[in-house]
Amino acid sequence: MPKEIKAPDKALDKAPDDLEDLTDKILLFCKEPKSAIQIMTKFNYKNIKRFRRDYIKPLVEKGILKMTIPDKPTSKYQKYIANK
Repeated sequence: MPKEIKAPDKALDKAPDDLEDLTDKILLFCKEPKSAIQIMTKFNYKNIKRFRRDYIKPLVEKGILKMTIPDKPTSKYQKYIANK
């Protein structure tokens, strides 16, 4: 039986310039606190787990985005804001 071919991950498909461009767009969009769902929807992504893993988490770890409730990272009220 042939192996199943998986669809490539969106983040891995993008060129580094595209990722930087998306990062800039996310930061502009997050001048006011936004939920992960709001950010994901704005940029036409459909998988919240993948979007958090590939975009939100790295930006938070680098200090580019800040959580509004840092002591409760999984809160349903969690929002993200660009770090000035």
